[in-house]
This record gives sequence, structure tokens and C-alpha cells, in this order.
Amino acid sequence: MPAKLLDKAVLKTLVPPQSLNHENFRELAQKAVVEDVPAGRYVFKKGDMDRKTVYLLEGQLELRNDTGIAGGQIGRASGRERV
Repeated sequence: MPAKLLDKAVLKTLVPPQSLNHENFRELAQKAVVEDVPAGRYVFKKGDMDRKTVYLLEGQLELRNDTGIAGGQIGRASGRERV
């Protein structure tokens, strides 16, 4: 199944995409995809190197260190789309 592009209206509410010029915003909008991440799956791990930016649009996120949860539940969002 092909990746679902993020709705441009939702993308326009995010920083820094909302401050991009029209051409750069249009280019980003053609690449910004929605990823539904099931509970319990890692979004990234310590030491990962990635050039992507991830926005939490709906749901909850926990950061964990080597000994367990670091800072408890740090991310929470509610919206129409999930990344």
C-alpha cells in the first residue's frame, strides 16, 4: 500500500513548515507522509542517525533510557492524522 501524504492543512500548522516559502512548502508537501505507529513500537532508538523530522499528531509518546522510562510520558497529541 502506498504511503499516505500528510494533509497540507495539517502540515501548514507545524513549525517550521508553516514558515517555508511556497515552493519549499510544496516540495515538502509532496514528501511528508503519515505513519501509523502501533503501541509498543519504537519510533527511534538511542544512537539512531536519521535526517527525518517526526511530528506526533495524535497519541502518546514515552522516552526511555537504559534504565527505563526517562521523564515519564512526555508526548501527547490529539488530531486527525498520526505520524
